[in-house]
Amino acid sequence: MEDAMHRFKNRGRQEYARAYGKALWEVYQEVQARWRVQALVPIPIHRSRMRQRGYNQAALLCRELSKRSGIPVREDLLIRSRKTGYQRALNDEDRRENVKDAFIVAEQADEHVADVRVWDTFTDRRPYRQWYDQTQKCEYEAMPARILLVDDIYTTGSTMNEAARTLLAAGAKQIYCLSVCIGKGY
Repeated sequence: MEDAMHRFKNRGRQEYARAYGKALWEVYQEVQARWRVQALVPIPIHRSRMRQRGYNQAALLCRELSKRSGIPVREDLLIRSRKTGYQRALNDEDRRENVKDAFIVAEQADEHVADVRVWDTFTDRRPYRQWYDQTQKCEYEAMPARILLVDDIYTTGSTMNEAARTLLAAGAKQIYCLSVCIGKGY
């Protein structure tokens, strides 16, 4: 699983999202009635990582889950406002510190969006441009009450916890989390 996840995340194997999305759907069906999720929110990656990778693997997972569940994906809701280091080699405490205050909600992001707009005029990266165009077409909607955060790997929960804290502070009422892999070594 570790090699497959690495290929999905860092080697452009976007097609893996279909199988991973199906696996997430199978798990989600067990809790669907209790959670009553109103929006799927992918853990965002920083624009520099988007530029490097060309896609957000968590967003791909959300799109696949959305196809099966009918729940809308809100890629426009949460932004990674600063670049963070890779989590893989960090211990629990360093992971928490690494992602502390790394996220903002889109309605607080005027400067960030302006910065992305300037950068986007100089890029040829089609996947990023498509993502950017889609998110810019979305007007900021009210914060959903019940959100499902989606990421590829959950190890200590630092990233999910920080993203959830940000969304709760912005008005969300309940945050649920779902990932493809859990634990060190996944």
